[in-house]
Amino acid sequence: MNKKQLAEIRLHLEKTQSQMAQILGVSPKAIQSFEQGWRNIPVHVERQVLLILALENHVTKRLGPAGNAFRSAQSSCERQTHTA
Repeated sequence: MNKKQLAEIRLHLEKTQSQMAQILGVSPKAIQSFEQGWRNIPVHVERQVLLILALENHVTKRLGPAGNAFRSAQSSCERQTHTA
């Protein structure tokens, strides 16, 4: 996985760098460094990102339009939590 792919996946998942960092158990600065190419992406982080992407795709396909609605509602709840 390269820096561009990581950024594209994060944007596809509709996550900020801070949210992605929290999910992956790294610092927001680490995500920024990976996406800028300042640091190599560790294998364990790459695996986690690919697993999250695969699970997200599985849920969306399995639930169809309901999966998209669920994802939109989940994103909305996360935004409300971070602004509260």
